[in-house]
Amino acid sequence: MFEGRIYKIYCKDIDVNRVYIGQTKKTLEKRWDGHKRDANQVLHKKLKSKDSGKAAKLHKAIINNGADAMERDELEVHQYQDENELQNKLNERENYYIDQYDSINNGWNKVYASKIKLPLGEETKITWENKAKKHGVSVRKLRYQMITNGLNEVDAVNAVKKLEKKPTKRFSYGKQIYKKIKDLLIYDKHRIGRTNIGKRIRDARQEKRLRVDYDREKNVQTVFLIDSIFDPVLSRGELIVCTPEGKIKGDSIKELHDKLLPKFPDKVPESYTTVQNRINGSRLIDKWTIEQAFGLKYPPDYEHVENLIEKKGYRWGEIDGRQKIPCFKTDHKGKPAPIILHSISTVYYKEQDWCDAYKLTDRKKIKELRDEGKTNEQILKYYGKEP
Repeated sequence: MFEGRIYKIYCKDIDVNRVYIGQTKKTLEKRWDGHKRDANQVLHKKLKSKDSGKAAKLHKAIINNGADAMERDELEVHQYQDENELQNKLNERENYYIDQYDSINNGWNKVYASKIKLPLGEETKITWENKAKKHGVSVRKLRYQMITNGLNEVDAVNAVKKLEKKPTKRFSYGKQIYKKIKDLLIYDKHRIGRTNIGKRIRDARQEKRLRVDYDREKNVQTVFLIDSIFDPVLSRGELIVCTPEGKIKGDSIKELHDKLLPKFPDKVPESYTTVQNRINGSRLIDKWTIEQAFGLKYPPDYEHVENLIEKKGYRWGEIDGRQKIPCFKTDHKGKPAPIILHSISTVYYKEQDWCDAYKLTDRKKIKELRDEGKTNEQILKYYGKEP
């Protein structure tokens, strides 16, 4: 006998009028532990939000509101002899409640459950493996297209094959089509070079400033370039920093650094090269804004913390009776991992600070508890401590 359940997750705060509808063949508590674990991995950059599946919006909600502020209700339980029949029922009922709560448009669901009916009398795993093997595609990718995107088998296979085939890239500028970036150097009157042109194209695409057309028949992707791609590296008036005292302009990072360091000595890095490396450094995964690079805003990895501190009344935590407020003048080493205690509206810059404050020493056990989906408050409770 196979058993599954439909559940709802919502926030205790009545002002947060959103829900998440899900299904699971585990117990509700085990599924909830999995959601908390995934949210924790997103928070600590071990899992990208876009890769966290159907529950990506829920994971952000758990991070913003705190796991202890979330409630979960079991809506329905179903039992069937056939696992595929159970799966069909769970998909149907999940979609029923998604519509009832409008939880895609006004909630934390990203997509509907699959609307494709699975054949009865076959093991689910064998069914998917046979389908994928028959068409010579990945099981995971086929499942994604059919379950997440709701495509039928034929359309799903075609979608997978098209995605696996990398499109030919073309660049359009001045009503002409060019095959390679080096062919665009005829427009490089400021001699910024092929590398800078390529980087600007990538950045502009990521920021959705460029039109991109895709010819599915020919599998050709055409990127339409704009004039600013060929601007000089630094032109007069190009650099502007928004500060508490207003906007400050400069022709170069060094000039801005000379102006800002005396005004904000507690925030601006001592060396202008630190600022330069933050803005241009290829080793950094997250792109820094110019205000972040000059220390006037929190670093990219701490933007959610900045919102809590500046807008929601949270404060930096204390160690031995003294509040420890981090300084972003210098780069932090290792992966950033702020510790947030939502129950007392407190943030610690990193896990070591939190451990020092509560005199926790077994980091290995803490990691095990965190991998199990335990919140920071629950970890403290495990050690018999109150936040």
